[in-house]
Amino acid sequence: TVALTPPYSEHFLRDFGGATLGIALVLIVATVRPTREFALLASGAYLVFALPHLVFHLGHLEHATGDEATLLAGSLVAGILAAGAAFGLALARKKMHVSA
Repeated sequence: TVALTPPYSEHFLRDFGGATLGIALVLIVATVRPTREFALLASGAYLVFALPHLVFHLGHLEHATGDEATLLAGSLVAGILAAGAAFGLALARKKMHVSA
C-alpha cells in the first residue's frame, strides 16, 4: 500500500517503525505472559493504532483497484475485530473475577 500513500519521509517512517515495534513488544509480552492486564494493554494499544490507520486507508483508496481496496480494508477490519474481541473478553473476565 506504500504506492497509495503520500510521499516518502524518512523521519516519519522511522517514528512509525519505532511505534510499531513498541506495540509489537507489548503484543509479544501479552502472548508469552497471558494475563488479563496484558491482554487489555496489548489489545487496547493495537486498537489505538489500528483504528486511525483504518480511517486513513479508507480515505485514500482512490488509486487502488477494487480487489486491492477490498483486501486492504478487509484485513484491517479483521485485525480490529480480533483486537476488539480480545479486549472485550479480557473485560468480561475482569467482571467475572470481581463478581465471583
